[in-house]
Amino acid sequence: MGRSQAVRHKTEKRGMMPIPPAIREYVLERDHHKCVICGAEAEEVHHIFSRNSWIPEYLGVPHIKKNMHPWNLVSLCKKHHKYIHDHGMRQGMKEVLVETNKNLSYLHFNEELEKKVEKELEKLKGKI
Repeated sequence: MGRSQAVRHKTEKRGMMPIPPAIREYVLERDHHKCVICGAEAEEVHHIFSRNSWIPEYLGVPHIKKNMHPWNLVSLCKKHHKYIHDHGMRQGMKEVLVETNKNLSYLHFNEELEKKVEKELEKLKGKI
C-alpha cells in the first residue's frame, strides 16, 4: 500500500473525508515536501483550521467542504503533526500559515496540478 493509500485508509477508518489526492499532492509540492516547522521530510498534510471549524472571513479562504482549500492546508513531518494535534498551535500561527500559503499560491509552480486542484475544489464548493 502506497503512502497516499495508507493515509486515505487511515482517514476513512476514522470516518473522516480524506483530503483529495490532487489537493494533497499540490500542498506537498508547494511546500517542497518539507515540514513547514522544521524542514524535515513532510509525510502528512494538516488542516490549519480544523475540518469543521469556522475560518475567519478576513483571511479570505474560500468556503470549501471540510475546509479542504490548499490555503488551509500545510505539510508537516509526523513529529510536528502529532505535536500540533496534542498541543494545538500558538496564537496567531494559524493566520500566518494561511497568509503564507496564499502568497505561495501566486507562484504557479505546477499548472497541470493546479488545474486538477481547481476541479477538486469545484466539486467541493458549496458542500460545507
